[in-house]
Amino acid sequence: MRHLGTVIITLLAVFCVWSTSFAAPIDLSTFTAETEYGVSINFNDADKLNDDEVFFEGLYAVGCVYHEDFFVPTDATFLSFDYSLTLGNADALDYISLYLDNYEDNYAEWLITDPSGNFFSIDMTDFRSDTIYFELGLFWGGDDYAGSVATISNIDLATAPVPEPGTMLLLGSGLV
Repeated sequence: MRHLGTVIITLLAVFCVWSTSFAAPIDLSTFTAETEYGVSINFNDADKLNDDEVFFEGLYAVGCVYHEDFFVPTDATFLSFDYSLTLGNADALDYISLYLDNYEDNYAEWLITDPSGNFFSIDMTDFRSDTIYFELGLFWGGDDYAGSVATISNIDLATAPVPEPGTMLLLGSGLV
């Protein structure tokens, strides 16, 4: 009887771990970089963005990376990234912007202004199975001199695996 309890607890633990989301990094080499007013964006070779980090810096801080036809998988759950934002001066109004648009009736924009933050995550279920316009960048907030710097890294799209309770039940009954 003691072994049956151990087996059941083990199966429940495996099932709970199995049903968690899996995150895959977004390949930035398929994105286009756009810069204005002397902003620089890092590249890992002559024409491709670094695959896991985007670095923005500039006097007027206007620059972004975008993808006009980014496909969001059917099982997408969350988009997340790490960031650092250093404002050029105490009164700087610059911000990191994330803009998503499915070209129909669903669009959203998030303005990240908190320089003390370091992680951002959004729910992607409204964009599942859509081809969207995806833009991420550092934008000038209208101040005369900003010189702000932003680094965005570990840009991941989490997906939920398809649960297979029948397989787990068969495995559990075999162990019992």
